[in-house]
Amino acid sequence: MTDLTAVNAWTARLWATTDEVELSRHQTPTNLGRIRAAALDSATEAVRPEYVPVPPDHVARLAAMAEQLEGKDAPFLSLVTQSLDTTLGFARALSDRGADAITAFGEAEYGTPTPDLVAHAEDVLATPAADDPTDDPTDEKERATAIDATALADLVDRVLAWMGVRGWTAIVRERSIARMAVASSAREVRIRADSTFSAAQLPGLIVHEVGTHVLRADEGSRQPLQMLARGLPGYLETEEGLATHHEAQVDPRPKRLRTFALRVLAADAALRGGLADVMGRLTDHVDPATAFPIAIRSKRGMADLTVPGSPLKDVVYLRGLRSVGNHLADHPGDHALLMAGKLGLPHLDLARRLQADGLLTTAEPRVQELQDAVRAAVPPWVG
Repeated sequence: MTDLTAVNAWTARLWATTDEVELSRHQTPTNLGRIRAAALDSATEAVRPEYVPVPPDHVARLAAMAEQLEGKDAPFLSLVTQSLDTTLGFARALSDRGADAITAFGEAEYGTPTPDLVAHAEDVLATPAADDPTDDPTDEKERATAIDATALADLVDRVLAWMGVRGWTAIVRERSIARMAVASSAREVRIRADSTFSAAQLPGLIVHEVGTHVLRADEGSRQPLQMLARGLPGYLETEEGLATHHEAQVDPRPKRLRTFALRVLAADAALRGGLADVMGRLTDHVDPATAFPIAIRSKRGMADLTVPGSPLKDVVYLRGLRSVGNHLADHPGDHALLMAGKLGLPHLDLARRLQADGLLTTAEPRVQELQDAVRAAVPPWVG
């Protein structure tokens, strides 16, 4: 049997270091409200973003670990090297803040939006959007049933308990670009404080966030290869594609799909111009208030929002949805493998090798049970 002692020990060391600094918090401007106000008012001068600096000693510790790993030889240790290289590259790009550094990291990690992907995004946006009552402030029924961030956190905690997921919790946070996100390292489902959610959105959100992101992490934490709890290098595209694939099975409205398409257009526009240019590209399809959070994502971490450049992370969502959907249509039996931990489509051969060696177990994906539950007239966690 393959010995995982070394790879797990180095994984634990890497996590101990990365847990000291949450890099994502260093790419969100602290003056986001002022940037938004300026972006939505053409008469106002653009606001330069302000960030919490990345601690230099954190970058130094990551670099020192990379040096220590050089020349080491053990089964699957390359996974740690790849993960460390990605984290170190991200930390260095955020320390630099320059458009060239941010874009170079994004291109290496996520690639660029291809003409085919941009054309697909345009096709998605050419399809009329389904009515979403949450977009209509005059819909009194939907407004009456909408819940705030605190209520959603309570609901998520009840879903987690019903699913038997231990050690996880939902929390409300003041500052975040995303309305809702899962942090596997902290075992938290994070909800932005100013967010509201309609009853119609809840089934899809629960399946997306808990049914995929949380359950893949929870299953991964049971596997002998510990890195499966937080993600093998390059897993993100499959992670997001799979989450939206599951979501669409209970909420086929194309709203999330349209958001992913807008993110592709934003990344494409960001490589050619500044934030105002990205806003101009997106407002061909949506109103400025809807466009802004998507546009600012395409410039996260950059010191100057007026110049071309992008971290490019947002190209993976639509691309991942396509690749996961196509793969599962041809290979439905791989669904259980993909739900065994945070791995990507490129890791399936590795997963089969681990499985053959007795180092990876699969079960009937629990997301299917959750999908059935959210379809019920009264979900089992209500009451």
